[in-house]
Amino acid sequence: MFISSYIEYKRKDKDISKDCLGAGVCYYSEITKVELYQIYPKKALIDTLIQRLDMEKDRFVYYSTFIEYKILTIRHQIALTLYKENYNIAIKLLKKYASLIDTSNTVYKQFYNYSIINLMKTNIEDDIIPKDINIKNYYLKTIKLTVPDFKERPLKELLLSYFEIYLIINYAELLEIKQQENLYIELLDFLSDKTKEFQSLFIPKIVYNLSEMYLEQNKLNVLLKLCDKAIDCLRDTERFHYLTNILEIKLKIFKLYGRENEEYHKIYVWLNVLIEFYDMYNVDINSDKYILSTLFSIHEVHLVEDVIKNRRIMLGYTQESLAEGICEAKLISRLENKKTKHPNPFILVKLLKKLNLTGDLYSDSTQFVDVQTFVMCDEATQMLARNRHLECRELLIQIEKNLDMKNNVNRQFILHKQISIDWLSNNSVPDQYLDRLVGALHLTLPLENFSNKDKFYFSKIEIIIITLIIKLLNILGRKEEVIKWIEILKVYFNKDEFFSNKLATHVFFSNTIFNVYIANKQFSTATYTQHLLTKNCVEQLYMDDMNGILYNTASNYIKKNDLINSLYKQEEINYCLKMLKTSYIISDIIRHDYGKKLAREYIEKLNPSQHYIQYLFYS
Repeated sequence: MFISSYIEYKRKDKDISKDCLGAGVCYYSEITKVELYQIYPKKALIDTLIQRLDMEKDRFVYYSTFIEYKILTIRHQIALTLYKENYNIAIKLLKKYASLIDTSNTVYKQFYNYSIINLMKTNIEDDIIPKDINIKNYYLKTIKLTVPDFKERPLKELLLSYFEIYLIINYAELLEIKQQENLYIELLDFLSDKTKEFQSLFIPKIVYNLSEMYLEQNKLNVLLKLCDKAIDCLRDTERFHYLTNILEIKLKIFKLYGRENEEYHKIYVWLNVLIEFYDMYNVDINSDKYILSTLFSIHEVHLVEDVIKNRRIMLGYTQESLAEGICEAKLISRLENKKTKHPNPFILVKLLKKLNLTGDLYSDSTQFVDVQTFVMCDEATQMLARNRHLECRELLIQIEKNLDMKNNVNRQFILHKQISIDWLSNNSVPDQYLDRLVGALHLTLPLENFSNKDKFYFSKIEIIIITLIIKLLNILGRKEEVIKWIEILKVYFNKDEFFSNKLATHVFFSNTIFNVYIANKQFSTATYTQHLLTKNCVEQLYMDDMNGILYNTASNYIKKNDLINSLYKQEEINYCLKMLKTSYIISDIIRHDYGKKLAREYIEKLNPSQHYIQYLFYS
């Protein structure tokens, strides 16, 4: 299985022993059993190992069994209800969680204990909440469930997952000031050589926790450097949790130094724009909500029973024809009706392959061959995103030699990349590009009578291709086909779960149909689409492409007025300028020069009497 091979590759690459990687969590033989399809991979366990290895790529599509999906979903709900202080609901969910988990699984048990600790801090009484127990000692016991050497060895010598780090931060908050400071410094040292993603999740919270004691101790230079480190981490990863708190601390230090210079003005504007933006949606970014959402995310977690059923219907298989050569038809029936508690992973892999998916229960874009090829495929995706077209084309030639090109999933991956390079290099005209995209999609999906289906499941790459097809059909003026495809994806995305487990893909699709609505002068529909998208993203603190979403909101308004040749009222100008200023500032924070350029052009159009820098930073 792909994920076990990838973990083993990373373990050897980092020269980590099997015992060290699995310490407190599992015997490494469990990974071998996953490799041999003897047991089903459990996401909570696999994520712990992936995070301990600090993998550059830690998000994959996971096909979960019904029971595991319930556990993961309830865990996510418990974390958020505790954050919202809905304790009675949390208790009910926690009892359900306890009835589902295997208590010998220390990762599951650790989350249960963490939830109990949160309830112990309240005045709520219930049978599951122990009395007269020292919370600090209980926290220590909970950490040691999966990190038995905590406090016995320096953190730098340990392997820690995201949740383990989070527990240690919370434990530190219960210590005396000097012990607290020492543990925070040790945590910062542990994080110093981790990936930006790992660092940005926790450094802002740690710096904020240190700030009060460092201000009291007049350690301003140390605190200023820590603030810069936290801000850089957040900017590099487009994360915003705790950012306004960190900016406020930095401004306070600047004032104490009497340093009200250009940087001071920039930070001051960043701070006020972000506060106003988040206040508009009643969202607090200076909290653990984003951390909790990341720790217990169900992003790209899909119920394998539903995937098989929906995909089977899409591809026109009966239960009997899908089962042929793999298993008995009644097994498909039991699986789709969620009556199989422990489905055989080997059979599931065969079914997923027959349904034109990769066949991996932890999956990426291609059928797994070896780790080196997987890494190359990931590099090709990154190259394309960064417009390194020539390098990407050369790499695809190497990848093609390694992949089984009789496999349609692999062919689709290569073809999509080649088509995208040609289009971005201006080597294709729209109708040729469209024909090639349709051909790439047809490799894995039957397009005849497709819109008559009522059940859908698409791979990530299929959604990307369909979205590009919508763009091209719109350019070519083929409106009926545009509407058909939009309606299919709207039905597909019209589930609450997609705002939790497929938000990134949803944003990509929503931005595309927004532009389609604008091109077809459906301004009200475009406005509603962007409003809903903005609201959902902000509530989940998902800031990827937020600068683009806000720019589109203002652009829609401006194009609508330009089209009907109406004179702008001052309140309309102010509304658009506000959106554009927020878009520009977010682009500035995340170092997105093109986003700044787009916002600037409209600011200069709507406010020609004032230099845009004066408007943005000094008015």
